[in-house]
Formats: sequence, structure tokens, C-alpha cells
Amino acid sequence: MKIFIEKKYVARFPETIKKSLEEKGNVFCECETECEAYVGTSLDSEKLNAMRHLKAVFAPKAGADKFPLVEMRDRGIALTVSHACAPYVAEHAFALTLALLHRVIELHGDLLEGNWNAGRSSWSALRNKTVGIIGFGAVGREYAKLLTSFGCVVLVPDRGKKVPQGVKKKSVHALLTESDVLLFALPKTDDSIKLLSDDDYSLLSGKFIINVGRAETLKEEKIFGLLERGSLAGFASDVWSVAQGRSEKEAARSVSKYPFWKFKNVVMSPHCAIHASEAENVAVEDIAEKLSVFCDGGQVANVDYDAGY
Repeated sequence: MKIFIEKKYVARFPETIKKSLEEKGNVFCECETECEAYVGTSLDSEKLNAMRHLKAVFAPKAGADKFPLVEMRDRGIALTVSHACAPYVAEHAFALTLALLHRVIELHGDLLEGNWNAGRSSWSALRNKTVGIIGFGAVGREYAKLLTSFGCVVLVPDRGKKVPQGVKKKSVHALLTESDVLLFALPKTDDSIKLLSDDDYSLLSGKFIINVGRAETLKEEKIFGLLERGSLAGFASDVWSVAQGRSEKEAARSVSKYPFWKFKNVVMSPHCAIHASEAENVAVEDIAEKLSVFCDGGQVANVDYDAGY
């Protein structure tokens, strides 16, 4: 098997697995057009068309939206992604949740300005709240585990699948209506972008909203409008529509075309949920192990092309 590893992952690819693969006759090539197995985080149609021998793609990340899924499906190319960082993403989501409910950023800012007024410093407890998780995949399930010690009622959309004991399945409408806190941890697909109707956003009034999935799964203009009218209890997000790819100076006030930063009940995070120092190589090691299994003839592909994730 000829294997190509994207440049930024070469030094991080486990040496023991690389050596084992080479001992079994596999070759690590320097030209991606020659490879049969590709390790990297994205491909476009032009690059894919040039890779005539490609059999499988291994992405050390969770999302599949940076790949030409239709062309890959039609050519029978398997796609495997990594969910190994899910516990770290869930932990960051939990940190955003507590920071939002406890008004940590707002109160910190007040103290920096010399404002110490205990009379107006009340915050909302997560304990015993009803928490809805929209996107009950690897991240959503890890997040639900973190809620157990807080006595929360956990609701998830009823997709006809088995859920852990103590988690309750509801329709999306009922989940939005009954939840005090809502975590969005959705991948970017045609279905997830259209999951909430315009009418559904009226059900978010009085809720705390946290998003660690994809920015496109929530309409920023709708969320901003609710904040502007004082209808949302608060909003925290690690994902934004326009900040990525900009310089740090531009991104400081350009996470969105809407000025979310002006609200005290907003917590902003720069798409860093997987960037725990302890998690730096977790996804690469996971995908390397999956590549090894594949090269031994095993089946490891975990992306459903029809579902888009």
C-alpha cells in the first residue's frame, strides 16, 4: 500500500506504527498523486481527480465536510475520520456552559474595571437544569457524562436509536421547548443546516445556547436578533461563520458580520475546542492505528456518504 501523509502530520505520525507498516511492505510516498491511502484533513475535487489510485482517506479530525463526498462515494473511496478528541471537545463545551451560566467573563470584566457589587453578581446554576443536546454523537455523549454529577435532566432528539440510561428522547420541538440549556454539537450537513426552522428560533427565548459543532447549523442572524431583543439567557460558541482564515487582528472583531461581542451574556471562543495541549496528537495516533488496520485488510471506514458524516 502506498501511503501519503499531509506535511503537517508527518512528524506527528507514530514512529512505531510507521515502522510496522513499512515492515509489512507498505511504502510512504512523497507524491500524493501516487498514493492509495491519504492521511490529511481536506481534499478538493481537483486534487482528488489527480489521485487515480486512491482507495482510502484517513482524516485526523471529526468532520467530513472538507471532502468531495459525492465523488469519493462514486469512486468507492473509503473515508475514515477520528472521534478521539471528543472528550476534549466536550470538556471545552462544558467550560463554555459554566462560564456562560456563571457569568464568569462578565464578572471578570467588571472586576478589572473596579466594579465589585455582590448585589448584582448572581449567576445561574447548572445543577438540576434540563439540558438538551442536539447532536448526540461522540461529543454529545461525552458532554452528557459530564452532566451526571449535576443532577441534570438530559434530553436528546429521538432518532430511533438507543441512548444511555437516564437520557430521554424527545422530538426536536419538545426538546427546544423543555430545555433550559441547549448544546449544539452537529456536523455540517444539508440536514443539520436545515434542522431548525425559522419558527423554531422563537422557542429559544430564555434559554442558554452553546455551540461547538459547526457555525452553519445555527443561523447567526436569528441568534443575534434574540440577543438584541434580550430574549436569550445567553449564548456561547466555539464556532463562527467568518473568522477562520483571517489575520488575528481582523478576527478580533470579525467572528461574524454581527457584533456579538457587544453583549455581556455572550462567551466567545476561537474554534479551539480540540486544542487541549494533552490532545495534540490524540487524533493522529487514532487515525494511524485505523490506517494500520486497513492496511492489514480490516474495515475501518466510518463516514456514511449519504448522511454526510
